[in-house]
Amino acid sequence: MDELLAKIKRKLKISDTNSDLLLTDYIGDCSQEILNRFNNPSMLIVPTRYNGNIVNAVVELYSKSGAEGEIAHNENGVNRTYVTTEYPKILYSNIVPFVGSPIKVITI
Repeated sequence: MDELLAKIKRKLKISDTNSDLLLTDYIGDCSQEILNRFNNPSMLIVPTRYNGNIVNAVVELYSKSGAEGEIAHNENGVNRTYVTTEYPKILYSNIVPFVGSPIKVITI
């Protein structure tokens, strides 16, 4: 988790510890959301190959703090439109759910 937090802080250009608790909460929330997508109750830790998803999602969530749910915003030629979902699509872009076989094979 420390490595993810450090990478996120570098991307956001944060050098102090004031936002660490919020960023850690976002990391935990995004990790849990990924685990929910796997549909495998025995999986308790997100595989490291999805760390990039977590980093990108946390950066996006943090960048939108204070403007959650904003659908459109126009000011001085700057246009902003945010999606209505809580977690960005980048979080789910390459997650492959666990699929088990409903048939148990018994060899004799």
